Order: sequence, then C-alpha cells, then structure tokens
Amino acid sequence: MDNITATSAKIKVTHNGKMADSWYGLLTTDTTTREDELIEQTVAELTAGDLSSQLIFNKNYTKILSPLSPSTTYKYIAFGLTEDGVGYGDRAVVEFAT
Repeated sequence: MDNITATSAKIKVTHNGKMADSWYGLLTTDTTTREDELIEQTVAELTAGDLSSQLIFNKNYTKILSPLSPSTTYKYIAFGLTEDGVGYGDRAVVEFAT
C-alpha cells in the first residue's frame, strides 16, 4: 500500500508466476471473515462475463483504489484465479485504514 488518503489508496501487486497468469483483486471492508471465505463468496457471485473482464494479467500492477470512505478499515486480497473461476497459488492480504 502507498499514498493512503481519506478517500483513496495506491496498491502495488507483484507476483512471481508466469506473465500470462491471471489473478483477481478483492477490496472489502469485511475484516473479520476469513480470506478463503471472502474469496469463495466473491467468485460465486461473479458471472463468467464479469470474471473474464475483471481478471488481471500483469505481473506488476499498480491501481488507485478510489473512492474509499474516510476513517474506514479495508482489506485487499490478491489471489490467483483462472478464467473458469478456479483458484490457485498463494494469496496476499493487506489491511489498511483511510
């Protein structure tokens, strides 16, 4: 995480897989539910079209998360995900507050 303000934050994600490996980034204010449960819920709610359009294929990725609510705690989870919605590899989690 970088440049956290009251309404935005910059996230940088780097993975050590292949360039073509796809992954998904999940931003949530639910900081109590286990990450594997949050991932399952998110993938179950995505349709095939949503999923393929939201996968990220960059090894080095930077995104501004905005708009965020002031004085709020967030969790960002990056995890490997195929176009069929199958998870793979290890996930990374960061928790931050605006």
